[in-house]
This record gives sequence, structure tokens and C-alpha cells, in this order.
Amino acid sequence: MPERYPPLTRVPHMLHGGDYNPDQWLHEPEVLAEDLRLMQAAGVNAVSLGIFAWAALEPEEGRYTFDWLDRTMDDLYAHGV
Repeated sequence: MPERYPPLTRVPHMLHGGDYNPDQWLHEPEVLAEDLRLMQAAGVNAVSLGIFAWAALEPEEGRYTFDWLDRTMDDLYAHGV
């Protein structure tokens, strides 16, 4: 993951996107890959990520898993989102 993402004030265009909840498809990576392809084709450049993902972020009380979120953020960044 990049050390720092560009600040929004430097984005010279309108943000285009929506909610993205990949946690419900973690067991089907081909669905996530298709999501990225479709977002890129639609010109999506911003998402709110994992809004309802608490169960995936903390599967047991006190045990947190951020690896899937880190991978998702890297993949989104690589696709211009």
C-alpha cells in the first residue's frame, strides 16, 4: 500500500463512485476481480469501503483482521479508484 494517498483537494474532477462492500465476496476472488474491472470501465474514482464490514474486521472479540482490507485498498488504487 502506498505510504500516502493523494489528498482530495488535488483531484481536478468530480468524484464518481459509491459504497463498496467486498467483505461479502472474500470467498470468491473472481467476483472481486470483476468488480474492479467494472468500476474501472465505469470511471469510478472513489468508494466508501467496508461500511458494514465489522464482522469481517473483528471476526472474534479482540481479534482484528485487516489483511483483506489492505489488499482491497491496494487493488482499488491499482485500478484508479
